[in-house]
Amino acid sequence: MQLGLTKNPRIHDLRHTHVAWLLAAGIDLTTIARRIGHKNITTTADSYTHNKPTLEQLMAEAIDRHLGSQ
Repeated sequence: MQLGLTKNPRIHDLRHTHVAWLLAAGIDLTTIARRIGHKNITTTADSYTHNKPTLEQLMAEAIDRHLGSQ
């Protein structure tokens, strides 16, 4: 039985995964941009928000939670 990663990730892969997890947790782009060293939030948005279906789902869930609490 093999445990762990099945391929050798590059540092870029780990960085991308880290940002994806932060986005999934609802951390705002400005905070993420500062954390990973981007001077411009547009760079962060262009580089890491291509996973649009997941972000769309997270937004819908956030709206549902808000509307359900009223």
